[in-house]
Amino acid sequence: EPEGSGTEMIADDSSVGAASGAALAVESGRRQALLGKLPVGALFALYATFFVPQVRRTDPYRWLFAQVEGLDAYADPESTDVGMLKRAAGLLGVGGTDPSVPLRILDLGTGTGGDLRYLTSADLGRRLEVLAVDPNVFAWTSAREQAKRLGLASDSADGAGSAGTLKFIQDVKEVPSGSVSLVFAHHVFCSVEDPEDIIREVHRCLRPGGAFVFVEHVAAGSFLRTFQQLYRPVQQAFAGGCDPSRDTAVTIRLACKWSSLEVEPYIIEGFGPIAPHVRGVAVK
Repeated sequence: EPEGSGTEMIADDSSVGAASGAALAVESGRRQALLGKLPVGALFALYATFFVPQVRRTDPYRWLFAQVEGLDAYADPESTDVGMLKRAAGLLGVGGTDPSVPLRILDLGTGTGGDLRYLTSADLGRRLEVLAVDPNVFAWTSAREQAKRLGLASDSADGAGSAGTLKFIQDVKEVPSGSVSLVFAHHVFCSVEDPEDIIREVHRCLRPGGAFVFVEHVAAGSFLRTFQQLYRPVQQAFAGGCDPSRDTAVTIRLACKWSSLEVEPYIIEGFGPIAPHVRGVAVK
């Protein structure tokens, strides 16, 4: 089973996990020290501005969000999601193609580089050519550092890394139509202004038979949904505009015509209003 393959692979990578834990501790301390320099009153005043949507579109907010989001770049990837990437690669027939030809992947919402650990951990059988799409250029520095650790040479480096190459792009509309084999989105559609438009862009970028792998937190189907809606202003203020009450799986299903679509709902215990999740694979 793909999930088993992903679990086994991560368990064997204990040295990388230990290194990631040490890096996380260092980064966490650095960012806490940064915020700790602000007086309490100034800190609360700063937080209050986050509730204004126009503020969340400014460079200072995006810079600060990138500093906090940088902690996610060191988290170990979830084995089931890694297994899903491996299975999607199997649907593409990667194993039966020329291994010298890189697998072109669109990483939607790269952020500070956390998604890159999923892509390299999946051991997709080919060198990777990753198009890293994220409008927040302040996150690119952290993502570039993460890519270097994982063997991905960014577009600012010469040559190619052991795992492949990485190129940063601000807008998915810059990606040529039918140019990628695999799209990966991890907690992306909660934050974009027009999810349906971005999903259509994903469909446009995929080659025929290409796969779209997604992992998203979604609206609950119970009383928790009311709490999600009440909590939404707080979540949006401190999580880059993230809306915890979107029906993303429905949007993916209706936005485009897919040749196949698999969706698995699940719950992450202890995550409160963002506990309901879906993950799945859509094939163009």
